[in-house]
Amino acid sequence: MIQQTALSTACSRRNFLASLSTREGHNPQFEFLRPTHSLFGYFNQLVEQYRKIVYPPKELLERLKRAVEQDARWKTLEVARQHAKWEKNKREREQRRQDDQEADRRMCMRLLRSFRLIYYFIWKRCRGGNRLPRVCYCPDH
Repeated sequence: MIQQTALSTACSRRNFLASLSTREGHNPQFEFLRPTHSLFGYFNQLVEQYRKIVYPPKELLERLKRAVEQDARWKTLEVARQHAKWEKNKREREQRRQDDQEADRRMCMRLLRSFRLIYYFIWKRCRGGNRLPRVCYCPDH
């Protein structure tokens, strides 16, 4: 319902919307025409998009006419090649970055696994009730 109304509004300008609002003002199916309704913004966006399709800008039409000329095919092909090259370089950079991150992660894991417990603390009560650590060497680790 919203899409059909938006298309009709885009084709026939705002006078259709004003007459429809007065005629269907009490119909619950057309409540989205009220500015306070939550779907009013969505409806307006649809109208604007349909208007761009029904009445395209003149510069867009000129650009399309130039694109279908005989020489324009080669220009379009060159633009497509440049874009493909850019995409390939972007993917390669992303892959290198991911590989570097994975290598860093593996190196950190290797370093963490190489640490061993060499010293441990023995807590012993000394005079005065203070607990002080005594460092001992643990050769079996």
